[in-house]
Amino acid sequence: MENNQLVKQIEDAHFAEKTCAQITKEFDKVGVSLPIPPPHNNFEHLCELVSKEVQVMLDQHPQLLAQLFYSMDLPEYQVNEIMVHASDIAYSLSEKMIIRAAQKVYLREKFS
Repeated sequence: MENNQLVKQIEDAHFAEKTCAQITKEFDKVGVSLPIPPPHNNFEHLCELVSKEVQVMLDQHPQLLAQLFYSMDLPEYQVNEIMVHASDIAYSLSEKMIIRAAQKVYLREKFS
């Protein structure tokens, strides 16, 4: 599924809730608590919430952020491209993380 279709899919409350649960699970794997309060079905809102924590990790715990990228299976070239070219690194990384979590949810639902 294309990224823009996944972003659109997040407007569905059920899919958005599962995506948020996946994001929270990924952050928990590296020891970072990231509660995501409703509404869950607004992509920009999710990006803002996640980007705040990503910014803290960029500033204070870059090694945890690297572990998170690995755990989420974010392609290294995408992360590097954002680090070099993005004007708002935390927000851009958050977009990629949310899309990756949505991909995992989509694939799990499709093949289960």
